[in-house]
Amino acid sequence: MNKISVLRKENAKYLGKDNNYNDLIRLAKEKLNHSTEMETIKYLRTEKGLSMIEAKKIVDSIKNG
Repeated sequence: MNKISVLRKENAKYLGKDNNYNDLIRLAKEKLNHSTEMETIKYLRTEKGLSMIEAKKIVDSIKNG
């Protein structure tokens, strides 16, 4: 199994039954406290296997919320 498949399975655990991103949002908030928006998006993509759109939505929800 490739890395992306493994990461997507891990993300499914984060989402749970109701597709809630609370754990990923918490991780992204922590990352944003110590790095830039772009670095946070890159982290979510490379380390958590999210797509660009998913990662951007999470970062935008933190900035706007």
